Amino acid sequence: MSLLQALGLAALPAPAGLADAEGEPAKAGESGKSAGRAKGGAGGGETPLDIKADVAAVLQQVLDLVLGGIQDDEARKAVNDAYGKLKATFDKADKLGSTKAKVTAYEAILAPAQDLRARAEGIRYAFGLWDGNGKALVEPARTAIGKLPEAAKAVLETTLAGTEADALRAARAGDSTTLQSTIQPKLVRLHALVTTLPKRSTEIDAGIAAAAKVLLALDKTRATDLLVRLARLQDAKKSGWPAGTTFEEVATSVDGLLAEARALQTEGRELTTRLGDERELAVVRKRLDGLKPRIDRANDTGMPKYVEDRQANVRNFAKTIEEQMTAGNKAAVLKTLGLLTLSLGDMEGMKDRHAEYRRKFEAARDGAVKTARALKLKPADFAASRDKQLQDRENEIEASTSNGVFDPALRQIDIWIQQANAWGKAQIAYDNLHGKSPDVGDLEDLARLPGGDKVLDRLVEDLPPSTTPKVLYAALKARYGVDITQYSNMKKDKNDDPTWDIDPSTKLDPSLPDPKQEVDLEGLYSVLGKVPNQDVQFVEKIKRVTEDKVAALYNGGILKDTIELHCGRPGTLQDNITEFNTPGQVVPTGESVQPGCEPPAGAADAPWFDFTVLHEVGHAVDDARNIMSGERGNDAGWVTPGTGTIAEKIAAKVGYDKKYIEKMLDDKSSTPPKKAPKPPEGTSQDDWDKARADAEAWVKDIRVGKKPWGNAAMAKQRTAADGLVYHEGYEGNWVGYKYSARAQGITGYQFRAPAEWFAELYAAYHMQKLNPSHPASKWLAKLKAESQTS
Repeated sequence: MSLLQALGLAALPAPAGLADAEGEPAKAGESGKSAGRAKGGAGGGETPLDIKADVAAVLQQVLDLVLGGIQDDEARKAVNDAYGKLKATFDKADKLGSTKAKVTAYEAILAPAQDLRARAEGIRYAFGLWDGNGKALVEPARTAIGKLPEAAKAVLETTLAGTEADALRAARAGDSTTLQSTIQPKLVRLHALVTTLPKRSTEIDAGIAAAAKVLLALDKTRATDLLVRLARLQDAKKSGWPAGTTFEEVATSVDGLLAEARALQTEGRELTTRLGDERELAVVRKRLDGLKPRIDRANDTGMPKYVEDRQANVRNFAKTIEEQMTAGNKAAVLKTLGLLTLSLGDMEGMKDRHAEYRRKFEAARDGAVKTARALKLKPADFAASRDKQLQDRENEIEASTSNGVFDPALRQIDIWIQQANAWGKAQIAYDNLHGKSPDVGDLEDLARLPGGDKVLDRLVEDLPPSTTPKVLYAALKARYGVDITQYSNMKKDKNDDPTWDIDPSTKLDPSLPDPKQEVDLEGLYSVLGKVPNQDVQFVEKIKRVTEDKVAALYNGGILKDTIELHCGRPGTLQDNITEFNTPGQVVPTGESVQPGCEPPAGAADAPWFDFTVLHEVGHAVDDARNIMSGERGNDAGWVTPGTGTIAEKIAAKVGYDKKYIEKMLDDKSSTPPKKAPKPPEGTSQDDWDKARADAEAWVKDIRVGKKPWGNAAMAKQRTAADGLVYHEGYEGNWVGYKYSARAQGITGYQFRAPAEWFAELYAAYHMQKLNPSHPASKWLAKLKAESQTS
């Protein structure tokens, strides 16, 4: 029978336990949640029965813990004794006579009862922790301790017994905090130590063996301290390990020996590395001693900047490596040694190349050039011109080596020598040019000598304004193999405007002095010198008109290739300039050519006369070497279709009758046939008429008179389905090219015809107005080299 039943209160609800859902007890001194007063009485006030029920509920909970919640006898007896005293007091209160006395007595019992209940809950909870977490570790630890050497056994047994006793005391006192924070961790540590000791012993032995292997392989004079520590470690393991008079000392003995074994391994390896580094650094030292004579060459004086810069590199690396050697930084030393070696090779190679250059330069200067300078040339200004040209070449040679590049200088020295030798023949040429009847043969003798062309160029450059055109004719013939004829005007049309035909009646007499023509012919002479001489040799004749400015022409033929120049005056005497990448001509306005095809800086200042001359020379080169009939014709996809093919392309694009379009193309005036074809089945008359209008407009847009090559927007609009633009390049001469090629264009005119495409690129390249990144620059450079060596 429960206490409540004995009191006749069994019908009252059983109060909830003090423990929460997780079993956590109420703290001592705190009232449990179920210990509140029972409410009763009609007026809501307390009655003896209410307070009695509250106290009885708390005592019942204590009794439950005594009977079933606390398993330890000693703790249970202590709680039960306290319970008995409270119960006796409770029973006495019931026998008091007045209601007020009873209420007072029950209220005096309630707080002690609640405290006892909290104490009992704390004990139950603490024993739960001990039984669940700590108690299970005791026996395994005791068993492991029993197998240990006597030196450590007694200490560890005492430690285990003391820890167990401390745990029981804390649990009986309900002190779960001390149990969890202090006693339990110590027991776990003790258990781990004693149960893993055999494994730790094996680990220590292995660590000692590994340390011994590392240390015994070292130079004993460098590893003395480490070997002494190893011996101490071995002795400590052999003699009564683990040792100590307290648990902490024993634990330190276990952990300390393993830590020392590992430390010895680490320090031994570090010493091994240091000794290895020292050996390698000793090898490097021998290497540096061997390099010293080469390093000392970095102190040579009087060197040009490009040599001194390399000497400075060597000195800097030599200084750095010595600092790194002192610091014992092997990794840095080896890296710097590689850089030092490379710098030495770079310095020595540059010195060798410099010495080779100086030998060749001085041999030329003191040999052929000195001989040429000693020639007694007359008059004095002629000798001065020689001296200036040779000195200019000398200055160019010296300047070309400023960055330590010698190949161009070595080639220029060869030319310098050739020019010096050619000056030996220059007196005859000079006399010829300043005489009344120059002999082309004598001038050719000079021009054909290696380097003689440059000497002749100098002589022509120095001619006075009074020189007659006849002399320049001879110089041009000797230098370039071209016959010159000059006229003043073109034939006039009915409006008195110049036509494209030269008026032969205006031929100029070359024997008459004409300062203006002397300047112009010198300019033409200079322009032709911008391309390989072999290229100009493809031209037999040049006819020039001095007054009327129309354009220029090239007429090919066997041994009669002729250029007609009616395009003004050369160089800065020209008002017109060549226009590159004019908006709307190469690509439509708002679009840009592809990167690398833009005109370089200064391209817009190319004089029109100079560019036109080289353009026409380009035609001669194309004609002689079949450039555009070869692989270069594929660059822009050039084709020369018939009108039937073009009509078919237009018809497919606009959807109209091919034959109708072809007849328009074949008519010079683009006159549509009088009778238009009927629309095919399924096509309305309106649609058919619209297609016809489109076709007629297309044909008219691509006529030569519309200059369609200079209208990029129209070219884009009139691109056929195959990606080609078809137009009339010359009257009755139809061509086609890839519209996409305009992305690499430089002028609109180059898209007139294949020959114009090449001639424009050729002139731009040799005028140095073509972007070096342009795709054509590479093959034009190759073409130039082939001409120079042919």
